[in-house]
Amino acid sequence: MANTPTYYYPNAAPSTTPPTVAQNRGKSLVSGRIATDGATANVTIQHNLNLSQADLDRDFPLVRLEPRAATFYAQTIFVASKTANTVVLTTAGTVAITFGFSVERPPTNAR
Repeated sequence: MANTPTYYYPNAAPSTTPPTVAQNRGKSLVSGRIATDGATANVTIQHNLNLSQADLDRDFPLVRLEPRAATFYAQTIFVASKTANTVVLTTAGTVAITFGFSVERPPTNAR
């Protein structure tokens, strides 16, 4: 098993298929849950928000993690990289966990 994201919003139903750039048009948030296996070090969130270099230079997208169990705090999880359409998280721990995530771009109405 690998570290697997399940995308909830803006998908119509929870899916391991990330939202497309077209689905994200006019949206500023992608959310879901990640299940880790306790062995794999990285997980990629394919947000497809199509961020500009200016957005990346201002530290967007914002990444929030939501603990779903106390075992979340036994892990070391950090953002390893951000691109126009992905965020890579690195996990260091030996316990399988599930946690929520959200990835946000600058507000769409500010564009």
